Amino acid sequence: MNKIILLTCLLTICVAQNNHCAFAYPEKGDSDFFEIRKTIELFVTDLALNRLESALKQVSLDYLDSTGKQKIDYSKFKTKLQEFTNSTFRRYLVGSVGNIMINKLVIKDDTATAKIEFTYNAFHIKSIQWISKKEKRALSLKKENGIWKIVRFNYN
Repeated sequence: MNKIILLTCLLTICVAQNNHCAFAYPEKGDSDFFEIRKTIELFVTDLALNRLESALKQVSLDYLDSTGKQKIDYSKFKTKLQEFTNSTFRRYLVGSVGNIMINKLVIKDDTATAKIEFTYNAFHIKSIQWISKKEKRALSLKKENGIWKIVRFNYN
């Protein structure tokens, strides 16, 4: 009984100190959660570091438009994403992402939706100073051949 109380107190203290943990981890057997989290982390981190080819490995060939209803041509999507990253890296150097949090994750069969938050850090060229911005995004994923891929990402 004393061990349970002690563990509960320790867990409460850890959660209070690590306020960047905005979600509870699922049971060990829920591999979908961990695979989705890994997909999201890789995609967001690779975009921040301007590693477009690596980021695109996390994206489905069936990528959807911003409404999430119409499939868009993958090559057009790739071009648009390249333009977005080029525009970003004309203004900023050395991007990084931290504190990636999944605030809401809904998994249904082979599809998932998520709302995430992360902190983007970069050096702003014009002002010659570091900036830090908290970003919020919504995304959708689907499982393709056993691998979770992003089918929609709100990056505007």
